[in-house]
Amino acid sequence: MKVKLNSYLIIALAFVVAGVILLAGQIKNGRLVLPTITVGSSSQKLAEKAIDYINKNLVQPGVTATIVKISDVGNVYKLDMKVAGQNAESYVTKDGKFFFPEGFDMSVELPAQGQSNNSAPASGNASGGGCGI
Repeated sequence: MKVKLNSYLIIALAFVVAGVILLAGQIKNGRLVLPTITVGSSSQKLAEKAIDYINKNLVQPGVTATIVKISDVGNVYKLDMKVAGQNAESYVTKDGKFFFPEGFDMSVELPAQGQSNNSAPASGNASGGGCGI
């Protein structure tokens, strides 16, 4: 007797097997541990942590940095801020461990060292942004 298998049945069975394998990989100490996803709040918390750090450690007394916009730019969050009435941008790692007061756009070629560049960019760095704190 010849058994004819439907291709849809085979695909469905493959998905079930893959699902069981993935779930089995999430069982630790006899408990199912699924990843938690926090929507929207992690970037805000990191931005607040960065602003708190800036205001306590990097700006002069009486000067306050505030967040204008938070952007996810890959492995870091970009913080568009106002510092002493000036626009600034800085970066914080997604794990909240490192803060970068400025970033350089490596696709923009800088003048060779030793050359005099009397016309500095308006924002204070070669990337067209930066905190300048």
